[in-house]
Amino acid sequence: EVFNIGPSGQHFFEMMKRTLLFIGPIDHERQRRLISRFFTPRAVEKHRPRIEEAVSNLIDRAEDLGKFDLVEDLAYALPTAVICELLGMPKSDLPIIHDWLGDFARRGDLSGVTTDVVKKGEDATLGYIRYFTEQIKERRVKPRSDLMSQIMQVEDEDGGLRDEELVAIFTLMIQAGHETTADMIGLGMLALLRHPDQ
Repeated sequence: EVFNIGPSGQHFFEMMKRTLLFIGPIDHERQRRLISRFFTPRAVEKHRPRIEEAVSNLIDRAEDLGKFDLVEDLAYALPTAVICELLGMPKSDLPIIHDWLGDFARRGDLSGVTTDVVKKGEDATLGYIRYFTEQIKERRVKPRSDLMSQIMQVEDEDGGLRDEELVAIFTLMIQAGHETTADMIGLGMLALLRHPDQ
């Protein structure tokens, strides 16, 4: 209810209600049970070569430019690039995803909700909904080997995940995966610089 500011922010509010962060315990348990297999240490370890390649590409780009800002050039760029690649989203979509990331995150910060923040948050939410609905539609016709298709194909005795659940899961993966990883990279490097013996 904290995100409910009325009709002007309805899409964001409805999206948040559908994420794993806020759904009821029965739905939460069901969704977690269906998707948890993709996030075990063993499952994630299979992606290590692609993640290492993404890090190398970002560092190579910085080397070519002759300058490097750890937060801007690695911490913020890496998580989204990796998550999008794992989900099977084209690299050409990264710029718009980055725009949505910031606008969606600002909308979730209750200390700074303004008319402009709400508008941009709604635009980002609608962007995610339209984008992932289209991606899901394409994969229903022609599944791929990416993580998005794999998650879409899971089923249990109650059936598979509904499209609106999938949209919320993929949106949360991008949003939560980006913020936490970017913060960890930046703060982890700061800790290492302050404690070089470590």
